[in-house]
Amino acid sequence: MKVTYVYHSCFVVELQNSILIFDYFKGGIPVLNKNKIIYVFSSHEHQDHFSLTIFRELERYSNVRYIFSNDIKLNKGYLERNHVNPAVLENIVHVQANQHYDVDDIRIETLKSTDKGVAFLIQAEGKEIYHAGDLNWWHWNEETTDYNQKMEERFKKQIALINNRSIDLAFLPADARQEDYFWWGFDYFMKQTNTKIVFPMHFWEDYTVIDRLEKIAFKHGYGSNLYSVRGERQEWVIQI
Repeated sequence: MKVTYVYHSCFVVELQNSILIFDYFKGGIPVLNKNKIIYVFSSHEHQDHFSLTIFRELERYSNVRYIFSNDIKLNKGYLERNHVNPAVLENIVHVQANQHYDVDDIRIETLKSTDKGVAFLIQAEGKEIYHAGDLNWWHWNEETTDYNQKMEERFKKQIALINNRSIDLAFLPADARQEDYFWWGFDYFMKQTNTKIVFPMHFWEDYTVIDRLEKIAFKHGYGSNLYSVRGERQEWVIQI
């Protein structure tokens, strides 16, 4: 398995027969193997998780499937106005929260985001892969106590659906804008699941949060599971 960090919440995961791309909106996608099926996952419509650019980035590849949250609304006229071949509509599967889907040989389970759209839990080629999208414990100093309590409840309710699940690879938000609370959702997920390898994401370009997260991860017992991201196009070859 090869994992490549693109930007923000976008990672490329290359398996033996397929390639998974998550939440692309900008950055350089590596050259991909044209003999493998490419699956593109977009968790929701926010501009830091989805862009029409993904279609232009992948137009050289013939075997591409798109799995989009159902809040991403596309039609022929809109695509044509934005210089995207509307034929891509034939290869798009729209998904909604708290459902199961089968796309080719891939099994997809969705959770409901605490922001918008979905999180993905994917079974592909014997691996279990989780991408949170914006499903996170969003606790903000500027919000009310009631807001933060409801956010905590909604987050924990979704994670309870995968409690004790064995996950090979996970991508979780670690957003420094949350200040002292940036690690709460990350930590809770790691303690509620049996996750072998985890990558932080959604930190924009604030790599200082990675150093802070490393200290917390080792303190709470999952430091050896954490893979630290240090720059765009960084690659890891992982044996699981």
